[in-house]
Amino acid sequence: MQRLVASILALSLVGCSGGESTVSSVASTTSTVTTTTTSTTTSTVPTVETEDMPALALYLAAIERGVAGTELEGAAFEEPQALIDTGILFCGLLDEGVAPVDILRGWVAALSADGPAPDEDELLLGGVVLGAAVRFLCPEHVESLEL
Repeated sequence: MQRLVASILALSLVGCSGGESTVSSVASTTSTVTTTTTSTTTSTVPTVETEDMPALALYLAAIERGVAGTELEGAAFEEPQALIDTGILFCGLLDEGVAPVDILRGWVAALSADGPAPDEDELLLGGVVLGAAVRFLCPEHVESLEL
């Protein structure tokens, strides 16, 4: 899962298609909200309206279902924020006109940058996250996934 978090950062800094499409940063697709709990602890989360919470739950459930039976089963519950950030990033890239295939190429490149080539489960996760993000976080891009 640490490779996932590292790949999010790499995707946000490097871009997705060999330099043709670049992304300024994850911060360009998310903003920071500081919330205070009763214990006066603050946390930083992507801006998501309260009414969108069911969409995030459905998004994470779709990812978990997509990776069921793989070594990544349970990933949606281990690092939900990393997966939410990835989905938001993928939607932002689609908003910028990056093709889904280029997003997935960037995913593979980011995972391969500092280690071995991604295994089948990590490759699957990229497609599952992209599909779930389009379905639940940015459905306006559903046509971009049609063949």
